[in-house]
Amino acid sequence: MLIFSGCATHKPKVRKGPKTYDQSVEDEFSSIENSQKDVLNYYRELRQKNWQQYKSEGKRKKVPYRVWRRQNPAPRSQKRPQASPEKLAPVPQAKPLAASIVKEMKIEIRQYMSYFCMENRKSARFSGSADCTAFTENVLRECENDHPVITDRSLVSCVKGKLK
Repeated sequence: MLIFSGCATHKPKVRKGPKTYDQSVEDEFSSIENSQKDVLNYYRELRQKNWQQYKSEGKRKKVPYRVWRRQNPAPRSQKRPQASPEKLAPVPQAKPLAASIVKEMKIEIRQYMSYFCMENRKSARFSGSADCTAFTENVLRECENDHPVITDRSLVSCVKGKLK
C-alpha cells in the first residue's frame, strides 16, 4: 500500500501594517520633498519681484484682423475685356469625303435597305415588297435631309438606326 501525503498546509495570513523604511530612504524622500518646495519658493519669489512683467507676459497679445489683398490690384474701372463675337475663331467646316468613299457608303446603305426588306418580308407591317422599299427610301431621304454633306459615316449610322 502506498500512501500519498500532500503538503497542503494552512498558512496563517500576515496582517500588513504601515510600511516602514530604512532611515536612508526616509532621508532621500524628505530631501526630494524639500527640494521641490525650495524650487517652488524660488519661482514664487521671482514672480513677486517682477509681477508686472509676469502679468503682461501671461496675456495673449491681440493680433488685429488683417485683410489679405493682392499686391497691385487692378482699378475697379478697368474690367476684364470680354471676347466679342467677331474675334471668335471660325468653326472649321468639315471637308466632304471623296466621291469614291461616298459611292461605297451609298452601296452599303442600299445593302442595309435590301437586308431590312428581306428580313421583314413576312411582317404584317409590309403587305408587299413595294411597301418595304418605299419605307426604306423614306428613311434614306430623312437621313439625307439630316446630313446634307457627307463628311463621315453619320449617314450610314442614321439609316441603320432608323431601320432597326
